[in-house]
Amino acid sequence: MPRPTKRPDLLAAVRTALKDSSYILTDHARQRLKERDIILPELLHALETGHHEKTKDEFVEHFQAWNYAIRGKTLEGRQLRVAVAFDPNLMVITVIDLDA
Repeated sequence: MPRPTKRPDLLAAVRTALKDSSYILTDHARQRLKERDIILPELLHALETGHHEKTKDEFVEHFQAWNYAIRGKTLEGRQLRVAVAFDPNLMVITVIDLDA
């Protein structure tokens, strides 16, 4: 089966989902937020203002779907990388603190 094409409108879709509150934090993402001392407003700010880090995207065979990487900063300037997917709503998969 051929891979689905990547979303050409990734950042617009992410920002629309945030505006509409139509996003889901996976259990894994919640755990990583807690472990890395990142609060939800910091995560949301990074997603709202970040950029698509295309070289970090990965295709997950098991789900036949793309995980996209968004790199952004918190208001305090911490660099975050956030892995997101769509199924069909925006799902936040994990959050990485790049300054840790």
